[in-house]
Formats: sequence, C-alpha cells, structure tokens
Amino acid sequence: MKKGLCTAAVFCLCLLFLAGCSGKNSYYETGMEQYAAGEYSEAAASFQAAIAEENTEPLYYINQGMAYIELMNYEEAQSSFDYALGLDAENKLAYRGKGIAYLRAEDYAAAIENLNKALECANGHVSQVEFDVLKYRGEAETASGDYEAAIETYSILLDVEKHPEDNYYLRGSVYAMAGDIEKAAADFDALIKAKPEDYEAYCCAYQRLAEAGAQEEGRKYLNAALLIEDDRTVAHKYRGMVQYLLGEYQNAVAELTAITENKDAETLVCLGLSYEMLGEAENAYNAYTQALSVDSENAAVYNQVGLYYMRAGNYAEALGYFQAGLDCQDPDYTGVLTYNEAAALEYTGDFSQALTVLQEYADLYGTDGEIEHELAFLRTR
Repeated sequence: MKKGLCTAAVFCLCLLFLAGCSGKNSYYETGMEQYAAGEYSEAAASFQAAIAEENTEPLYYINQGMAYIELMNYEEAQSSFDYALGLDAENKLAYRGKGIAYLRAEDYAAAIENLNKALECANGHVSQVEFDVLKYRGEAETASGDYEAAIETYSILLDVEKHPEDNYYLRGSVYAMAGDIEKAAADFDALIKAKPEDYEAYCCAYQRLAEAGAQEEGRKYLNAALLIEDDRTVAHKYRGMVQYLLGEYQNAVAELTAITENKDAETLVCLGLSYEMLGEAENAYNAYTQALSVDSENAAVYNQVGLYYMRAGNYAEALGYFQAGLDCQDPDYTGVLTYNEAAALEYTGDFSQALTVLQEYADLYGTDGEIEHELAFLRTR
C-alpha cells in the first residue's frame, strides 16, 4: 500500500447517560455494575435476564441497547431501542440510543433524525440529557460535512449550557474544518481563557488548526502552554507532549524521562515517538514495550507499536500488533487498525488477504481515489 499509514486522533466530549431505574431487579442492577466496569457482553446478558423476568420496563431494553453499542453490534442495539419504543413511543432515551447507534454505524442522516426525535420528546424541557443529545447531533452533523448545521448546534449549546467551555472547542473545530481560521482561533481563545491551565485544551487547539493547514497559527497555543506555571509531576508529561508537537524532541525526552515512576501508556508512547524522531530505535522500542506492559488492552498502543515495526520494515511483527489492537475492540481505533492491517498484509505479500481486509475497510468506512486505486491493484495480484 503506497499511501501513508493511518494514525488516529480522536477527541470525544460526548457524555454517556445510562438510564437509571427505580424498580428493584437484581439482574438489571448487576448489568449496570458490569457496564460501569466495561464488561459489555456480560452487561447485555444481564439486561436480557432482567427482560426475561420483567419485559415491560423500557429502561432494561435501553441499557441493553447501550451495551450493544459498546460491542459495536448496532443491529441488536437498534432492536433493543425499538422494543423500548414499542413500550413507550415518546421515550427520549430510546431515540437518543438509536441516534448514537446510527452515528457509530456512520449513518449520519438517520442519526440526526433520531436525535431530533429525542429532542422533540422533551417538549421544551431542557436537562442534561438534551445537552448530551445536542452534542451527539453536532458530532453527526460534523461527520456528515454539514458544518453550517454543526456550528448552529454548538452555538445553541454555548447559549444554554452553564459551563459551555468544551463547546468552544467543538465549534472552533468545525470552523477550522470549514476553513474559517479566524473564527476557529476566536473560539479556541475563549476555550483557553476558560481553562488557562488545561494542557489538553492548548494541544487540541493546535491539532485542529494544524489539520486545517494553519499550523503556524496553532503553534502559538503550544508555546503558550509552556508558560503555564505548574510544579506537579504530571506537568512533565504535558510539557513533553507539547515539546514533541513543536518538534523539540530532545526537550520532549528530557521532560518525559523526568517522570521516574508510574509512567502511563500515553506518556510512554510519546516518549517512544520522540526517541524515534531522534533516531534512537532501541530506546523507542523499550518505551513502546513498557507502554504495553502498563496497558495491555490499549488499542492505540498496539497501533503505535505496529507503526514502529512498519517503519522498521518488519511487516510480520507489525501485522501481529495491528491484529492484537483489533482484538481490543476499541471502536475509536477499529478503522485505523483495519487499514493498517491491510497495509501490513500487502507488505508481507499476502495480497489476497490484504484485498479482503481492505474491502472490509471500504465497506465500513467508504473509499476515496487512493483506496479505489489500491483495491484495483490488489485485485490484479
């Protein structure tokens, strides 16, 4: 595969509301605990047991649907939400769930339609649920390319939420995508004013502007982040990440290695990347290996280690890490790992399987000219 390998950078500000229930059902309560612990298969089964015991409670179906979403089983999720709506046709949480399921399945028109139905069911009442639904609608509008609608949605949130800081980031991101750098910067400035000591706010502002081709405009946020007065140990992590983004790799290593205990996986990945940029392959490998020992269920880490092996020309090793990352079932990284798996398969000479995996990617995430060209190439091998 000749095009550049994918990397994923996902920034999610969407709140997850599991619906509470006033009734006593031990299966349901167990399901809620399992969901909170990230045990989604077990949670779905517990909610099903609760339904078998009492099949007239919409919340059991709704929360079962939310568990199915986490399992990326969107068809079953829709079925659960439809059962809930069969019991309560005006249930805003069920429409919210349907909207999220369609959003995750990348059917943005259906997502927006159902999220709007959730808002209609509120009958003018505004609660945290409605704010949440609007955030999901803004995400769907952005993903569909309807930037004007997304900007309007985030503007509504800025007007009605008591603590709208994150909405400045969301609207600013859409302005950046739409090419309005001036308005994007104004929103990011408002974000920073509200969160002057939040390193992530500075980094995210930079990333969105850099993606829009305004890297120099974005660098001012990185430089401003370095002026934060912070003597906490964790500040070394964030300053190291900022230095990495600025291309100051030696400084990044100095900051990140100043943390002598309990480095998290994110810190170690950034350290590995910095070492790679300095040409210190062995140190990079050690950092990535340590990241996996810290968090062996982190799809992002597996993806990064796979990319390391791809850059080193060890495609068989890279393939194993991409596949291990897919086993983590993180929906934020499924697409990038699938694409990178196809790339690794091609480089190992397994053109048939590369074609199969890349076609799966295209079916799920769509194609562009380069993907179509690559599919055509693989079909000839």
